[in-house]
Amino acid sequence: MSYIDDYRFLKKIYNQDENVIPIPGSDLYIENHRFVSSDSPLIKYKTLNKECSLFPPSAPFTTNLAKIDDSELKENTSFIFSIFKKKHQSEDVILLLHGLNERNWDKYLPWAKKLVEKTGKSVILFPISFHMNRAPELWSNPRLMNKICRERAEIYSDKESTSFVNAALSTRLEYRPQRFFRSGLKTIYDIIKLIGKIKSGEQNGINKNAKIDLFGYSIGAFIAEILFIANPLDYFADSRLFLFCGGPVFDKMKPVSRYIIDKKANESLRKYYIDDFYYYVDEDESLKWFFRKSNKIAKAFAGMLNLRWMKNFREQRLKEMSAKIVSLSLAKDYVMPFKAVEETLNGTFNSRHINTVVEDFPYEYDHVNPFPPIDKIAELVDESFEKIFDIASCSLT
Repeated sequence: MSYIDDYRFLKKIYNQDENVIPIPGSDLYIENHRFVSSDSPLIKYKTLNKECSLFPPSAPFTTNLAKIDDSELKENTSFIFSIFKKKHQSEDVILLLHGLNERNWDKYLPWAKKLVEKTGKSVILFPISFHMNRAPELWSNPRLMNKICRERAEIYSDKESTSFVNAALSTRLEYRPQRFFRSGLKTIYDIIKLIGKIKSGEQNGINKNAKIDLFGYSIGAFIAEILFIANPLDYFADSRLFLFCGGPVFDKMKPVSRYIIDKKANESLRKYYIDDFYYYVDEDESLKWFFRKSNKIAKAFAGMLNLRWMKNFREQRLKEMSAKIVSLSLAKDYVMPFKAVEETLNGTFNSRHINTVVEDFPYEYDHVNPFPPIDKIAELVDESFEKIFDIASCSLT
């Protein structure tokens, strides 16, 4: 099948209700497994619940969404993850991490299928905290999100970057930017728990001796880099990492998009994590406890915020694992620019240790949708898709 055929067919058959989904015409199938998230280290400290003063009374939908306590969102604690598998295949697996503000797996289904076909390894689609099926359906409700979008556009006079697609995430991150870190940390500890279950033989569907490689796209690449740099419990010492449309430090990302976050949310994140991060660390008891202790995950996260922070630690760790990392950027990707990726991965090394590749496609694309399923460019998209996943598969085998 072509990329577009796979995209449409897999989108039609994929669900999380069936335990096993055969993929007709192939020896591939999809398994669904339930996962229960454990508390991250910061759970001992409650998020500061200050009254929302950012929004006027004329923005009730926005204010109500901003005030929801994350602990009330049960979807984030118990959820389904999927495994693409092939009969009689390698016992090794690839953990695929998606992008920011994603609500469904549609575009990743043909990615997973292609990786299985080309590498023989299973592919785990694991949702980031408060994304995909770990988020309330209400956040994808067009009627409510349009109301919030209109309120935000009126408050900030920003109709260019505000949309119903990014309204939920923008509101949540603007009001409590610490959610970016807490969500990422919860995801990291969930992955550590998943790998622990695999290695102990407790996780059905995956061999306990499996080697686990990482495919990180967009913000998923950011999380994957933190995992690689920190290498908790030595879980990633023998792993390989492929970065697609991702890899720069947070300061070099440009996530303002109608599909990701709006300008005001980005300003809030930059103020919190770039301008005044260590001030907020000292002001928040949970962050102070986490970042002031000897903690490789904390060091890796700080080192991926700004090129100057934890620089020696970050660069030394990347250099040590450089032979196992490949990065592929797209020339017209303005969210995760290639030059920023190159600067992060190889910036002050004496020579280029990490293989950083840049590609371009002969059709209109962007960061959010590198492979648009449009019939009139189907052949060009298929050629580009095959080229990218040939590179990805070679780097992960």
